[in-house]
Amino acid sequence: PHDDGEIEDADGNKVEEESSDESDEEEEEISTTLNADDNESN
Repeated sequence: PHDDGEIEDADGNKVEEESSDESDEEEEEISTTLNADDNESN
């Protein structure tokens, strides 16, 4: 069981959830794309 808000990466290092820069960038790209689609459909 992990502490709240913490996960272990593949190397077993404890990291905060969604603290990875790569994950944040990917999420921003996805949300931006979704927002663009929403704007076009309005």
